Amino acid sequence: MTNIARRFIIIAVIYAIIGMAHGIEMGISGDHSEFTMHAHINLVGWASLALYGLTYRAFPAMAVGWLAVAHFWLANLGALLMAIGLYLLFTNQIEVVLIVGSLLTFFAAVVFLVNFVTRSEKPA
Repeated sequence: MTNIARRFIIIAVIYAIIGMAHGIEMGISGDHSEFTMHAHINLVGWASLALYGLTYRAFPAMAVGWLAVAHFWLANLGALLMAIGLYLLFTNQIEVVLIVGSLLTFFAAVVFLVNFVTRSEKPA
């Protein structure tokens, strides 16, 4: 397994644990007002990052080069800022962190697409 695939999967599992813990906390408290944050942590943090990692594992040629590195940092920074931004939004604070996190997550997906289209069929 390439380092980038492993790193994506490890970080994804951390998001899964955080998302599950947040869901349990909402269930215990009976306050489900932050369900959007819970859903985004699980979808962007756990599911998306895990799928990126598994894709890099299946297509190791994609893990080589600057596109993979750019994708890794854009996706991880975007997921983190999106989670923090949603928290700030729910606590009636600034919205700009959520906007930046969302844009980084979007650009990460674009970089991933370019990487997949240009390198997925090349041997490692």
